[in-house]
Amino acid sequence: MSRLSQWMFILLLLPVFSLYAESEGYSRWLKRKESLQQDAGVARYYTFEDVKDSKGGVTDLGKDGKNLTYVPYKDPVTKEVFDDLQVIEGRWPEKKAVRLDRGFYQGEAFNITDKQFTAEIWFRRQGPGSIIAAMKRKDGTIFGVSGYTRGWRVTTSYEPDSTLLFSMGQPDGSTNVSTKAPLPDNVWHHLAVTWDGSNMGISLLSNC
Repeated sequence: MSRLSQWMFILLLLPVFSLYAESEGYSRWLKRKESLQQDAGVARYYTFEDVKDSKGGVTDLGKDGKNLTYVPYKDPVTKEVFDDLQVIEGRWPEKKAVRLDRGFYQGEAFNITDKQFTAEIWFRRQGPGSIIAAMKRKDGTIFGVSGYTRGWRVTTSYEPDSTLLFSMGQPDGSTNVSTKAPLPDNVWHHLAVTWDGSNMGISLLSNC
């Protein structure tokens, strides 16, 4: 595992809606949110607490101020548009979650000036999704930046193994590290990936 860099990119797919009867976990999250908003090293921070439907954007609470926009999936053959974003129950009663299937959130690329970063995300898988790639593999992208050959991304796979893959793009392919233990569905996971300019790292905590 590489050391954590001073620059952070936070993507939490957990919007806040109500503040009543705060649970202990939610109270801790609120304190961490306040701390991250005051940290000058946090470049991007998305809590999704302002999401009500697919029409509104997602506010960046980090120093960059680069908001996200939802992009519905458009079938390349029929041209039918699938606006299937859902706001559902999250990890605590006070929080909701954004459920994505065909569509995705899009924003300006995160350019790393010092070649070091940490990225974190809370997520819950609920199956391989409705879109099957041309290779017929049951996999998909959780988030990615700047394309395949020069960017970085985190992907999830069901075949041949149920894992997560952290990839750094290269001109002739990519360099990858992955989780070793099988990844269960319908469980909340906290994922952190790191890059210090030389070493890649991936850390996963499940059902936490």
